[in-house]
Amino acid sequence: MLVEENYLMHDELKAKLQHISKTEEIPDEVFGYGSYQGQVGFRNALAKYMEKNWFMRKTSGDNICVQNGDGPALESLVSLFCNEGDTVIVPSPCDSRLFADLYIRSKVFVGAAKTTA
Repeated sequence: MLVEENYLMHDELKAKLQHISKTEEIPDEVFGYGSYQGQVGFRNALAKYMEKNWFMRKTSGDNICVQNGDGPALESLVSLFCNEGDTVIVPSPCDSRLFADLYIRSKVFVGAAKTTA
């Protein structure tokens, strides 16, 4: 059904966004999956923000990866940096599904570090 790509509501969402925006055309690709790294325009805008407010030096959107949600982002980092059997320490409390998800997909254990507010 492609519900997660908003195809069922595409016309309604586009009309509403056009009404709110009024300044520029909304490209159709914002309603579906794009680059694995995230939408190019957003990454470039984020790079400029990071240049000005965090790094104080030139930063490229090509070096930024934006993902939707902490689960997919953490899973990508674990796949990149960890080996089977490693342990990742995460702040707790956290989503309990994280423990099983990371082990099932990457064979990585999760250690909870208790935090206080």
